[in-house]
Amino acid sequence: MKTIKPIDSENLKISQDVLKKYYESIVIPAEKKPYLVDHKESTGPYMAISGNSVGYIQDAASQIATLGLGFNSLPFFGVAHLKEAWTNDIYSENSRDIIKSFKGFLKNKMNNRATEVIFTNSGAESNEVALGLAYKRRKHPTAKKVIAFEGSFHGRFLISLFSTWNKSKREPFQIKGYETSFIPFPEIKNSNYQLEADLKWLRIWEDPFCSKFSDSIKPYLDDEETRDEVSSLLSLKAQLESGEHFAVIVEPMQCEGGDRYGTSRFFNALVLLCKSYQTEVIMDEVQTGFYLGREFFWHQSFKLQDSNGIAIFPEYISCAKKAQTGILLTTNGEVLESNEYQLASLLRGYYHALAIDQSRSRIAEIEEYCTKMLKELVIRREQLSSPRACGLAFAFDLSDDKDINKFIEARFKVGLLYYNAGSHTLRFRLNTAYKKEDINFLFEQIENICDHIYDGKDLVLPTKITTKQSNPRTNYLWHEKILSERINPSSVKESEEFISKFFKEHYSLELVRITKSNFKTYKKQIEDIQKEVYEPARQTEIEKFQKVVEHEPNISLGLIKEGKLVAISFAGAIGLFPHERGLRQVKYFNDDKTLYMLDTTTVPGHQNQMIGRFLKYAVELLGCSNKLNYIYGRNRDQLAGGMLQINLSLGAIAEVYLREDYPDDEEHRDVYIYRSPLVWQEDEVKITNTIPRPNIFGEITNEFISENIGELINKICLSNFVSETFLENLKYISTLVPQTLRHIYTTSGQAECVDKIYKAVLFKEEDKTRQKVISFRGHYFGSGSFMSRSISEEKDAYFPVSYFDHPTQENEELVLKEIEKIVKVQKILAIFIEPSPQKLNNKNVSSKFLVNLSKVASKNGVKIVYNISSQMLSTSFLTMEAQPDAMMAYLGGQMGVCYMSNDCYVDAPLMLISTWDGDSHSLAQFVSAKKSSKEVDGTNIERAFGVTEVAPGKYIENTDRSYKHQQLSNDRGPFILNGNYQG
Repeated sequence: MKTIKPIDSENLKISQDVLKKYYESIVIPAEKKPYLVDHKESTGPYMAISGNSVGYIQDAASQIATLGLGFNSLPFFGVAHLKEAWTNDIYSENSRDIIKSFKGFLKNKMNNRATEVIFTNSGAESNEVALGLAYKRRKHPTAKKVIAFEGSFHGRFLISLFSTWNKSKREPFQIKGYETSFIPFPEIKNSNYQLEADLKWLRIWEDPFCSKFSDSIKPYLDDEETRDEVSSLLSLKAQLESGEHFAVIVEPMQCEGGDRYGTSRFFNALVLLCKSYQTEVIMDEVQTGFYLGREFFWHQSFKLQDSNGIAIFPEYISCAKKAQTGILLTTNGEVLESNEYQLASLLRGYYHALAIDQSRSRIAEIEEYCTKMLKELVIRREQLSSPRACGLAFAFDLSDDKDINKFIEARFKVGLLYYNAGSHTLRFRLNTAYKKEDINFLFEQIENICDHIYDGKDLVLPTKITTKQSNPRTNYLWHEKILSERINPSSVKESEEFISKFFKEHYSLELVRITKSNFKTYKKQIEDIQKEVYEPARQTEIEKFQKVVEHEPNISLGLIKEGKLVAISFAGAIGLFPHERGLRQVKYFNDDKTLYMLDTTTVPGHQNQMIGRFLKYAVELLGCSNKLNYIYGRNRDQLAGGMLQINLSLGAIAEVYLREDYPDDEEHRDVYIYRSPLVWQEDEVKITNTIPRPNIFGEITNEFISENIGELINKICLSNFVSETFLENLKYISTLVPQTLRHIYTTSGQAECVDKIYKAVLFKEEDKTRQKVISFRGHYFGSGSFMSRSISEEKDAYFPVSYFDHPTQENEELVLKEIEKIVKVQKILAIFIEPSPQKLNNKNVSSKFLVNLSKVASKNGVKIVYNISSQMLSTSFLTMEAQPDAMMAYLGGQMGVCYMSNDCYVDAPLMLISTWDGDSHSLAQFVSAKKSSKEVDGTNIERAFGVTEVAPGKYIENTDRSYKHQQLSNDRGPFILNGNYQG
């Protein structure tokens, strides 16, 4: 046990002073929580806050359900060990293998081989891509509306926002004619939602056209238990019959609406009813996916099926939050590839998925203990009601909604973070790092607040927090050392000295290299360790250890206490182990610079001290120093979950998944075979296409890694909390544009830039009937939302857009006259244009046209929006004669920025936020690249973009491509990279 200091007034003052300085120098809305995060010091459930001394907040929202494993969780360190996380090269061998492995894992968890996986930048974008696909596949050609439920929340892009129930969020931006139809949600006030649907119930909703339909539902309407569900379903049926709707979007548990549960019986009927009307269903699992509840996907706990007992699936499942990036799963065979995402976020999602899947029993324990504590709390307090808990989520209601603000105002004072939801609910999102002591602290402080609000007592301000959470500094020490070795390997002797010093100082243990010459000295002790730790079936034969040390390369380490081995770790040439099950299936079995991890074992008296973890790190470090290629290993699913997490923390790639590998009677008999890359290759990065640019990076140095690794590992919600590093980078990009455009919104991608700018311009426009926009053929604004697709591609138009030919020297006068005619007679809100189009090489718009367009727009009250994404790394950036009213720039990865003029800027806090509001790591990558590009004048652009700058703002595409895009788009393989699907 150890103690940490809760936040205090000093942490608050220092953070507020820093934020105030940046609010004044960067004109961003003053909407962040008043604390600056220290990523490297955060641990488990506790967010570290900067100050003269670090203070801690217990984040009982887990950054709004994003951190399912807690801060600085071990697997997330693995992201940093893949070079691609720093370069965003999505086409390297490692990237392609991880993407394939991740897709296979998700298909496996869906238990549906027809599943296709699409990556996006956010949850709202996943929803809008799903809605866009459903719109294309709609049964009724005239259908243009969405059906959603009262209490819903689906994000802040336009259609996802219009499908959000909270009127204060959607109505300021509502476009007439695009309203969503809302129907009642049959909420139950507990978490006992798994109610089996009887055969008769299923048959009713399978055939709503039956002549006896009304008679069949009457008993259910008369039954108090099912009355609300039937009423909701009948409302849904009426909307479906209108033929006006192309999709139904629903959360399996409404989170923002107030943790509102619906029964599995209801959801089964909903999906059957929609299928009968050939209307596709989007199951919004942005917050509930990745084990918020008891299953990997919440909707799977409904056990959806038809009356024949055959499993049925919603057509789309959208994810984000714990997925770390946006993900859309489709079960209708729809294939759609996108390369506009941040690979580092995808990697975090991959490791999150693998690791949290190993934590099922831990999640069940947390639910059980929280349920007990929650029930006791509500029994003691008559003002609290409706306790409900499932998985890592729990909530309760307040009898008086006026008390909500009192609970919110008190949270930071007692060192807690949680949020309200709906009108009278407090909701909590825990993570697997929570120990019993942490949950006790949480409920003690809730009681403390209740005493204050309901009994008039003074708040008791905690002076310390007692916890079992470990300090992450030691992990950072090791990982930064290994990363330094990956970049520039030093001598083996130097690495051995680092390892020896560490174990001597931290554990009083002596490091020994076990070699061919000294093996006999330790042979008996190695045998004894095997017998002491493992049952006979799991013991490794001594002959295998001897074989390792007798052949090069090998890394064989022991730790000695008082002359006796207390821990060992052996890795030998992989070719020595052709009979280890599954090894001959891996990619690099024949590589003579690749090792196989034979065994890492610690004797019982020294276990639970992380010795095995650091010994494994020592093997990895020496592997880098020896300039080897890979280390392979096997980990048993669930039963070796802890060891798998250690391997993931080193950048392991799950290459093969073997089913029923262990011939025993244990519940879990499957095995992961992983490979861990060692020294980073120095080959120049080759990318396959440049639109949008997947590779934006400067030089990867030890200094850059040390400065940014904390934010790479811990993705937090930038709408709430930021670091000074993020603010400093934001300040830098604000200086890249004219002073009149230095009001800034950040976004998670190109499409979100479009929607934020459109919303801001519409909000500031007095004439709300101005809704239509103008765009140009061949100009690109992203494809992740209805509005971005409408502006980018005429054939994909959903919103009202007028399209004009790209202005060239030959036609620009004619194009300008046609635009002038339209803006005089139609209510045009804005003109969206790319001065240097991403998809039209060497076809820049002339300054003359832009100046004249600005005059026409200004004269007719129309705003002009530039997309400058292709120009952001240019060394002669934006020498503009005509300044727009707003600009958008996709910076690469998961980061976009909107530059706004005074006339278009909405400074009201929380009006234009999104949960992530971009990605601090992506921003750091861009800033590094931009600063580098000033020095090398185009060379960096060639490396980062896959293009060569031939004139300011003009590029030609490089034709030397190492990988074809089809290698990704044709990936439909199972969760096993050699293609042999087992089971």
